[in-house]
Amino acid sequence: DLFWAAPGAGQAFGVATNFVFQAYEQKNAVWGGMVIFPQTQLREIFEASNLLVDACTGKSTHGIAFIAPPPEFQPCVAAVLFYNGSEEEGKKFYEPLYSLKPLADMTTAMPYDKVNEMLVCTGLCSLDNASK
Repeated sequence: DLFWAAPGAGQAFGVATNFVFQAYEQKNAVWGGMVIFPQTQLREIFEASNLLVDACTGKSTHGIAFIAPPPEFQPCVAAVLFYNGSEEEGKKFYEPLYSLKPLADMTTAMPYDKVNEMLVCTGLCSLDNASK
């Protein structure tokens, strides 16, 4: 917040005045979507998620969310997955989550531009460097 920073926010304050973006053509389809788990598996889901973060090579990202989808509106855990590669490669990478036997698997191969729609719909906002 600039009003906080103006009187002296300390030595680590800076204002970005310019950004340079580099676009990369994404010719191939990517794989991603949502998998749903019962809330009773929360500990195992986070343990698997931590393994996946440690194994990340810049081709993947994922997020964990609590949801209560219709028609039952019962609480459950959703993992939103993205892998810059084929379905086979993605499912192999996400094996720590798939080994927990999700209740529903809504993943699919898709054009890269559809990933943004998927992330907006689920509330996630960053793919880090997954497209590089």
